[in-house]
Amino acid sequence: GGVVEGQLREALQEARRLLEELQSQYAGEVERNSSLSQENRQLKNELVVTRGKVSALETSLVNTEGDVAVLRSTIETLKEAQGKPTPPERNTSSPKKATAKRQTP
Repeated sequence: GGVVEGQLREALQEARRLLEELQSQYAGEVERNSSLSQENRQLKNELVVTRGKVSALETSLVNTEGDVAVLRSTIETLKEAQGKPTPPERNTSSPKKATAKRQTP
């Protein structure tokens, strides 16, 4: 029975060695997963912050577009006023035209 016992001991030692290897690999994976989940949490936080920034930029863009529209309208009004020799209020030669212009925005 000595040969069988020797073979069993060798097989047991091999099994222990494999088990230790697997435990070591498992520990490494657990550590890696832990650092990955930490990284994921950081990325999620950054995403939330970035979404907030994008939302603020969109609001700012809408406001800017509104400002641009107002400026364009002002420029048009100034151009029209520039083309006229005198303001409609002071133009006595054609009061009907001045009244018509005042009614139309």
